[in-house]
Amino acid sequence: MYKLEYTKSKLLKEHHSLVICADCDTVISDGAGIKPLIQALEAVKNAADITAADKIVGKAAAFLYVEAGVRAVFGEVMSRSATELFEQYGVQYEYQILTDNIINRQGNGLCPMEKTVQNILEPSVAKKAILKKMQELSQKNSSDI
Repeated sequence: MYKLEYTKSKLLKEHHSLVICADCDTVISDGAGIKPLIQALEAVKNAADITAADKIVGKAAAFLYVEAGVRAVFGEVMSRSATELFEQYGVQYEYQILTDNIINRQGNGLCPMEKTVQNILEPSVAKKAILKKMQELSQKNSSDI
């Protein structure tokens, strides 16, 4: 798939954190956390053909990709729970490194977004939970989003 190779190449060679190709538009972010992904997916929400390459893809990000109708995702690092979700919803995926969990920035526990969605089964429910958690964290002035 050409778009997946394109987004993957831009992510890895140009050292971005997120590259989304939607129809004929490309959205690039160098931000950290899940907030840039939410913003990028919002920017391309009306596109029919969305492909993404992302530095870190855990279950939370996978839910957002599924909810947005993304067809293919490359993750520089991808969790097993993300691959399971992609398989369940028929999203093509590739990764460089497969991991059991996405760890928080302090390196001492599970990412807060992963904790938020660990027991959720539906993409729309997960998105609402992620947005709620982001709001809670932003009120605490956290850098974990």
